[in-house]
Amino acid sequence: MQSVIHNQLSAPSFKNLIKSGFINAGIIHETIEELEKPKD
Repeated sequence: MQSVIHNQLSAPSFKNLIKSGFINAGIIHETIEELEKPKD
């Protein structure tokens, strides 16, 4: 189960999303480009 979740969250579309969570929490102090919003 853990490997499936790790595999899915390692997708390129999630990398900036996870990183932005760490930035918003104040854990890391970096900047990232604007997150891409999914199209309807």
